[in-house]
Parts: sequence; structure tokens; C-alpha cells
Amino acid sequence: MANRDEPDACKAEAHCTYRSYLLRCWAEPQGANVMWRFSLEGVSDQARHGFADLPSLLKFLEGECDDPSDADL
Repeated sequence: MANRDEPDACKAEAHCTYRSYLLRCWAEPQGANVMWRFSLEGVSDQARHGFADLPSLLKFLEGECDDPSDADL
């Protein structure tokens, strides 16, 4: 049974890959500066991933898009 939150295109295609995350962003003071931190929580499995900076978050997402073989279908 398809998830009701999946795009219509995914409901019709068995090979469609789809991931959904809750993104959290917050600023932490670092002396006179502010450092942004990020976390992603997988909607389907509640797995949490923390990131110290935006490049780390983007690298993770790029990796998720490069290897669709382990996507939740």
C-alpha cells in the first residue's frame, strides 16, 4: 500500500524512490559568531542524523540521491 503522503507519481510506479525528512535548523553561539547546526529525521524510520554545518548536510543529501537502492518504497 502506498503512503498517502507520497507524490502521485510514486503511487503509480513501483520503481519510484521517495524519501521524506523533518529538517531542524538552529543557531549556536560560538564566541562572537553564530554557527548553524542541522538535523534530519527520517519520517518513515525516525532515524536521526546530525550535522555541524551546511556542507555536511548537503553532502549527506547528495549521497542519499546518488544511491536510491536503499530507499523506502
